[in-house]
Amino acid sequence: MTDTALAATAAAPRLMISKMVLENFKSYAGEITIGPFDKNMTSVVGPNGSGKSNVIDAMLFVFGFKAKQMRQNKVSELIHSSEQHPSLKFAKVSVYFQYVIDQEDGGFTVVDGSQLVVSREAKSDNTSTYRVNEKGSDYKQVTTLLREHGIDLDHNRFLILQGEVEQIAMMKPKAPSAHEDGLLEYLEDIIGSNKYVEDIEAASKAVEELNEQRSSRHNAMKASDQQVQALEERKNEAEEYLRTERELNQKKAALYQINGLQARTYVAEVTEKHAALSQKLADERAKSKESEEKLTALEKAYKKSKKESDKVAEQLEKQRKEFQGFEREEVKLREEAKHGKAQLKKAQALIDKEMKKLGEVKGEVKAFEQDIPRLEAEDASLQSTSAQAGSPPSRSSSPPPSPPLRLPPPSLPSPSIPFLTHCHSHLQAEEQLEGLYEALKGQAEPLRLQIEEKQRAREPLAQKLTALISEEELARSELQLLVDKKKDAAATIEERDAALQRHHEATAQSHAQLAEAESQLAEAKAKAAELQREQSTCEKEEAALVDEVRAARARYEEGKAARASVRSLSGRDAALLAAKRAGGLAGYIGRLGSLGGIDPQYDVAISTCCPQLDHLVVTDTASAEACLDLMRKEQLGIATCIILDRQQHLASKMAPIKPPEGALRLFDLVECAPEHRVAFYSALRDTLVCADKTRASSIAFSGGTRYRVVTTDGVVINTSGTMEGGGKPMSGRMRGGATADAPSEKELEKLGQHAEKLDSRLEELRSSRAAHGVALRGVLKQSSSLATHAAKLRAQQAAAAAQQAALEAAASRARGEAALSGEEEARAAALEAELRRLAVGVGAARRGVEAADAGVAELQEAVLAMGGVKLRAQKSKVETLGEARRGVQEALGKARVQLEVARKSVEKVEKAVEKHRKGAEEQEAKNEATRRALEELHEAAGAVLEAVGALTGAHEAKEEEMKAMEAEYAAFKGVVAKVRTVEVDMAAQLEDYARAKKDNEARVAHWEAKLRGVAEAAARAAAEARVDGEEEEEEGVDVEMSEEALGELDAAELQAEISAAEKRLHEMNGNLSAIAEYRQRVGEFKARVKEFDEVTAARDAQRAAHERLRKARLDEFMVGFKAIGMKLKEMYQMITLGGDAELELLDSLDPFSEGIVFSVRPPKKSWKNIVNLSGGEKTLSSLALVFALHHYKPTPLYVMDEIDAALDFRNVSIVGNYIKERTRNAQFIIISLRNNMFELADRLVGIYKTHNSTKSVAIDPSAFTIAAH
Repeated sequence: MTDTALAATAAAPRLMISKMVLENFKSYAGEITIGPFDKNMTSVVGPNGSGKSNVIDAMLFVFGFKAKQMRQNKVSELIHSSEQHPSLKFAKVSVYFQYVIDQEDGGFTVVDGSQLVVSREAKSDNTSTYRVNEKGSDYKQVTTLLREHGIDLDHNRFLILQGEVEQIAMMKPKAPSAHEDGLLEYLEDIIGSNKYVEDIEAASKAVEELNEQRSSRHNAMKASDQQVQALEERKNEAEEYLRTERELNQKKAALYQINGLQARTYVAEVTEKHAALSQKLADERAKSKESEEKLTALEKAYKKSKKESDKVAEQLEKQRKEFQGFEREEVKLREEAKHGKAQLKKAQALIDKEMKKLGEVKGEVKAFEQDIPRLEAEDASLQSTSAQAGSPPSRSSSPPPSPPLRLPPPSLPSPSIPFLTHCHSHLQAEEQLEGLYEALKGQAEPLRLQIEEKQRAREPLAQKLTALISEEELARSELQLLVDKKKDAAATIEERDAALQRHHEATAQSHAQLAEAESQLAEAKAKAAELQREQSTCEKEEAALVDEVRAARARYEEGKAARASVRSLSGRDAALLAAKRAGGLAGYIGRLGSLGGIDPQYDVAISTCCPQLDHLVVTDTASAEACLDLMRKEQLGIATCIILDRQQHLASKMAPIKPPEGALRLFDLVECAPEHRVAFYSALRDTLVCADKTRASSIAFSGGTRYRVVTTDGVVINTSGTMEGGGKPMSGRMRGGATADAPSEKELEKLGQHAEKLDSRLEELRSSRAAHGVALRGVLKQSSSLATHAAKLRAQQAAAAAQQAALEAAASRARGEAALSGEEEARAAALEAELRRLAVGVGAARRGVEAADAGVAELQEAVLAMGGVKLRAQKSKVETLGEARRGVQEALGKARVQLEVARKSVEKVEKAVEKHRKGAEEQEAKNEATRRALEELHEAAGAVLEAVGALTGAHEAKEEEMKAMEAEYAAFKGVVAKVRTVEVDMAAQLEDYARAKKDNEARVAHWEAKLRGVAEAAARAAAEARVDGEEEEEEGVDVEMSEEALGELDAAELQAEISAAEKRLHEMNGNLSAIAEYRQRVGEFKARVKEFDEVTAARDAQRAAHERLRKARLDEFMVGFKAIGMKLKEMYQMITLGGDAELELLDSLDPFSEGIVFSVRPPKKSWKNIVNLSGGEKTLSSLALVFALHHYKPTPLYVMDEIDAALDFRNVSIVGNYIKERTRNAQFIIISLRNNMFELADRLVGIYKTHNSTKSVAIDPSAFTIAAH
């Protein structure tokens, strides 16, 4: 860069450091400001060890340098530490930048807003932070910012440290490694031509890679050319084969067109017949349209009426069920009413019976109450008379006999006149007897005294006997009451048991009726179930028969299609099939492609890769020979046979395999009979099928196992690596065959007759099912009636069960009443014991009285003997009268006892009457409630009955209406059925026509497909014939011959010519794959040539680019190198006052190969290498280079540490004056101890240390006046 250029840029803004602020940094304690610095030259002075170099370290610290570059091991060691400040926590340095514009008078102007403060703070934990203008930042941002402002932090050209100045000139010509710098790299980095280095290296590497690729492509091209040459002969043989095949295809095309013309002619005929019959069918359908519409209307009306009838029937059934519920409730209530009336009647009868008994017992009480006073009066009268008569009668009378032990009579007769007269006569007789005793008084006195004494002794015995008899009668009466009660209860029990028995008989009868009804209902249900089963069986048979009819029709249609297929077979296959049916070829199975099927998506694949589909499959060798003999005899051409007996060794290889991903084994996709699988495997083996050519190539040419692979579009890759295919693929060779099993015409007719027979059976089943339905409805109606009757009987039984429970309860109560209570039982037992005791006492008392009477009687007999006959007569008369009195006394006792018994009976009967009256009232209330319930039930049932009647009428009307509709519907249905029969026949005929048309259209399509196949084969042959690039006239196949031309041809002759051509082809054994392989190899060769040319062109283009980059680098470097060299020579001559220096290229042709050498000729000395110079000379040489580089590419500031240490006084002055005078476009901060250096500075910054802490002071030397000495 020239001085003029420097002057031109002097007015441009440039960066400078205005000052630095250090806080606790190294030897600086507290906050110390270094500066301000001058815009040009500032010198930092101070004694050794004062901290001058720390100023540069502080600047490096802010610029992001590491601690080791500042003579410390870690950042925390940069913190000031002294006795006065032993534990400071941080150190901080701030560098103040600004942009200035130099003025002509030496001053400068600060650019507004250009001030920049960059700070870095180190902490005791070895971390540091950056700030820019007091805003947080980081190392990357700070270094990027400094680089943007022109500070070279990559090569540190702004920094020349103590002892490093001479190292610049002593750099090696070229860096020995990528991690070191040489003079070449140092200068190229400043010049900027190193920006091309990476691109040049990349271009060179690319050229090398392309050269390698070109060599590889060249080798591949040569190998491909050799492969093409090797296939030339095989290709020629295949082309000859194709020419022969083309002739064969032309003949086949003619034959196929003849067959197709015949099929099209038949299609036209069938189409005409189909159109005529369709018109006729349309006319028939038009005629039957009205009947069908009427039938449809009747169906709708019938369905509507049926729906209404069902609704009415549903309502009727609901009302009937409700009425049946009322009937059951009525039966129950009537049974309850009947039972209640019976109970009430029975209660009333009991009341009447007890009332009658009460009247009788009350009459007895009244009679006893009247008789007892009378008898007491009579007894008193007799006793009084006897007393008046005196004692003789008593003395002379015999004691009265003891009364008999018996129950008192129901009543006693009232006293009568004869009885009173008798009493009066008794008194008179006693008086007369007393007179007679008086007459014998003296004579019989001793006897009388004895008699009186015995009578007195007898009196207490007689009284005791009387008392005991009275007690016995009373106990007997009370016991009799208890016995009567038990007897009455037994009668009630008998009556209740009889009623219960009658109820049981009625219930048994009801059960018998119910059993009969349920039996009839079960029979009806069984019959209904049987009808349902029969109907279900009919439905199942009908469903099965429908499927069987469909299957039969399908078999018939398949047979017709098979017959059509047989007619479309080639002459060879048709002849072999006919011979097989005739029994001549039992071992012939059929064409391989006709024995199986495959998914249509794999049809092209298998048709292309498996020519064996046209081979014949036979069971054994003899069958194969028979087939071939027949073909030779009939001139049917040639064929290849697959003999199943000889293929069985392949059965073990048919097991499933695991094909590569994305592929399937073609054999596994074939559907065929198990016995035919080995034939297909012998043809296909383990050929794989996949979707596309890319995948097929990947499978065929990779992996350890080589597979034959075919794509779904017909490309075949063999295990040898050859590829077949291209052009339009083949299809339709896998016909899925029924030809070998096609029925004969007679068998086809039998199939049709079988289908018609099944149709007739189907109609019979449907009629039988309808009849079963009618019978089932009748049985279901009968079942409903029987169910209603059974429900009524069950209701009656339910009511009877309730009545039976009441009867059983009444019987139980009667039994409970018949059984005396515990107290009564105890009383009865006590009375029986009392009677037994009293009987013993009465007997003993009676014997005592009888003994006393016997003694008295003896004495009285003696007295009577004294008195003679007269006394005896009178005595007898008195005894007779005494007997009468005793009778009165006995009657009185009995009357008293019976009165007591009768009173107790009255009390008991009154209680029973009250009990029965309450029961009658309760039963009457129940009967009234039952009567009201019956009335309410009758009222509700009447409304339901009316509804049932109305609904029954409506339902019957609907049934009649539906019967009429059914009759009308049946009539119209018969008409429609006849029409439909005609339509079905016509439709069947139309289907036959359509099927025949379809079959012949299929034949047309088949022959057209065969024709297209022939044309495609011819096209492929022509394409393969042009592989060698020769211009030949294409000989295609004529696929559009006129009908006239076809009429001139004979199909049989064509078939014979085709067979002959096939035989020639078979003998030629042409390898058609050679053409495809040749074409593939030619294509590969052309592709290799193209690849070679492309790589060569790419290599040449990359080589040119590489040369352009090298030239650009060289040109740019040489321009800068010459400029720097010229300025170096000028700077060195100026500094050394006559010396010379230059930069030399070790290799002038390629400066970047060997590097640059720095040669110097000090004043008055010879040229020397820089390493041979003295220390001062090295320093001057380095400074000359630094100044030359500054002129070429200025940096805004320089920091130099004692660069003058090795210079003498004169050279120091020269360097100092040059820095001061000639470098006015940069800021120099120089640390120097040489006065002739720092005295030239524009500003001095003094550094000194006190109390182990560095301080700073700045002065302007121009402000001081130095006195002259």
